[in-house]
Order: sequence, then structure tokens, then C-alpha cells
Amino acid sequence: MKIMRGNRGALVRVFVRRTIVVNMASLIALFLAAQTPQKPANPVTIDGDGTVHVPAQAVPQSAYLSPEAKAYVTQQPEGHAKPTSEPRRKRSS
Repeated sequence: MKIMRGNRGALVRVFVRRTIVVNMASLIALFLAAQTPQKPANPVTIDGDGTVHVPAQAVPQSAYLSPEAKAYVTQQPEGHAKPTSEPRRKRSS
């Protein structure tokens, strides 16, 4: 594009306007991203009677659980055992 002396000021104004628009759009996007609600770390909770509450539903304990199993489920602080970081090894036959 050939720049003529008379158009140089107009091109600078267009460049400045576009830069301002891009910067404002970036700031708005960052602001909206910062406003998104944070999810709780563990939304699953367990009542004292063993009822498990997960988002949008509650799962009661099974009537077929033994007393030992019911005690185990209700004593878990997070409602489930922590996964191990070690991979399972195959048994040799």
C-alpha cells in the first residue's frame, strides 16, 4: 500500500483505534474469566446415616449392606478411598 502524506494521519488514527478495541476486548475477556464461579473441591458429602449427596441427587445406603460395610462407609471422611498412585501389576500365572 502506498502511503501518501495526506493519509498518514488517518492511518495512524485507524491503527490506534484498532489497538484500543483489541486491548478493551482482551480486558473484558479477562474480567469475565475472573468472574466465573469456582466449583467446590469435593461436592460429594456423606451424612451420618450413610446417605451420599452428589450434585443434583442423593443416594441412600443399600439395605443389603452388612453392619460392617455400613460402618465403613460412614467413617470415610470424603466418602471414598484415595486412589493409589502405583500402577497395578499383572500377576504371573
